[in-house]
Amino acid sequence: KDRLEYEALMRSPETAYLASDEEFDRQLEELGWSPSDMVTMTGMYMDRAAYNIKKSVRDWFRELLEMLFQAAGLIIDTLRTFFLIVLSILGPLAFAISVYDGFQ
Repeated sequence: KDRLEYEALMRSPETAYLASDEEFDRQLEELGWSPSDMVTMTGMYMDRAAYNIKKSVRDWFRELLEMLFQAAGLIIDTLRTFFLIVLSILGPLAFAISVYDGFQ
C-alpha cells in the first residue's frame, strides 16, 4: 500500500516532491536562490510538512483501527471456542436428561 501510494505521488510532477527527498532537492535547485523564489520554496516546505503531518496522522489512525480489528477478532474467536466447548459438553447431557419424562 505504501509503495502504491509512493508510485502514485511520483507519477505526477506536481506532487513528486512530497514523496521523494531527491525530487524535492532537484526542484529546489531548479528554482535557484533569488528572493522571488524564496516564497515558492517556503510554500514547498510548508506543503511537505503538512503532507508529512497528514500522513503521520493517517498512519496512526490506520494502526489504531488495525489493532481494534485484531482485538475484536480475538474476542470473537475466544467466545466461539468457549461456546463450542460448553455446547459440546452440555449437548449430550441435555440429550441424556431428556430421556426422563419430566425433562422432555
